[in-house]
Amino acid sequence: MKFTIKSDVAAPGNLSSFNFGLIDNFPFSINNWNVFSRGKCWLISKADLPELSANSKAEHKDLASFFVVIKTIMGDVKILLFEETLVENTSTGSWHRILVDSSQEPFLDIQEFPPIESTTLAEWKENIHRILKKIDEGKAEKIVAARTLAAKTELSRDELIKKLIREKGRFSVTYLNDFFALTPEMVHSKNGEHVNLSLLAGTDYVGNSQLPEKMDFEHDVVVKELLSRISKYEFELLDKTLVDFGSVKHYSTPIKLSSVASDSFEVLDAIYPNSTIAGLPLEKALEHISTNEGFDRGLYSGAIGWVNTFDDSLFSLGIRSGRFSGKKMNLFSGAGIVKGSNSDEEWLETEHKISTLLNFCTK
Repeated sequence: MKFTIKSDVAAPGNLSSFNFGLIDNFPFSINNWNVFSRGKCWLISKADLPELSANSKAEHKDLASFFVVIKTIMGDVKILLFEETLVENTSTGSWHRILVDSSQEPFLDIQEFPPIESTTLAEWKENIHRILKKIDEGKAEKIVAARTLAAKTELSRDELIKKLIREKGRFSVTYLNDFFALTPEMVHSKNGEHVNLSLLAGTDYVGNSQLPEKMDFEHDVVVKELLSRISKYEFELLDKTLVDFGSVKHYSTPIKLSSVASDSFEVLDAIYPNSTIAGLPLEKALEHISTNEGFDRGLYSGAIGWVNTFDDSLFSLGIRSGRFSGKKMNLFSGAGIVKGSNSDEEWLETEHKISTLLNFCTK
């Protein structure tokens, strides 16, 4: 199975948006080509010319290439190479820019995940009980618990993606094959030697009865842990703010790194996975997640992004997400568990997060 970029993806130069999608397609061949019309996509310098005349071939030597990179919370990594090429339509004599998958490797098999049963409240409470026990015993400081909801939608995958992009508000939309995310969080963006991070941790919502100190603590331990991982870089820590995402609000701390000589892959390894989606200590949290969660997260909470030939990059975090399986789908959400967490309140928090996606799933 080969993959190509779907039309109308947003320009990665616009770091406030990450509308970047991959959709399955036929293997590329000269006899079965697809015109790739991308609007104002960053890859085409003459973006308003989806068709090139035969005489234009020599004028356009700026064909681009970039990597699509997927890294899951458990450390699985997939790197795909996409390259532009010019193809002639022999019946009209016109030339077309198209984007082809040159990686020569099968895509991450996220489409093979079968539908799974919803996490029950009893299963959730049992998991939270185990986490709190580990925290009380000093074996962990924080563990992010996740749950899934089996749901149905009248919308097709493409209809849902278009609706998410159209009505996303503050969120960013990421989609890869049957996986989609309406995420509030970016892993990082890199432009030259400058890297921007924005840590989200600590959640508030209508009806929340948990103490503000709990939310402050959850956020502060995440910031402290990440700062220890980027200590070799020059960085600026900006003020913590409460950002409104509709049904929930998140504490956010932006961090700016400068004079970063490391490449994008090294930066990604330095900051992901981290305690925002796993916990502290990281190894203990990942061990608990793999043995107690009851389902395979797949791309949920994964880092999904691109790296271009200039080593600029942008990675989105696959949270507030779901994946299709035929006409069914699973929605995913999580909550950071720290000392003082209450399983019922944390369940309610995940309900608020999942409701954001559910509201998009109706026509």
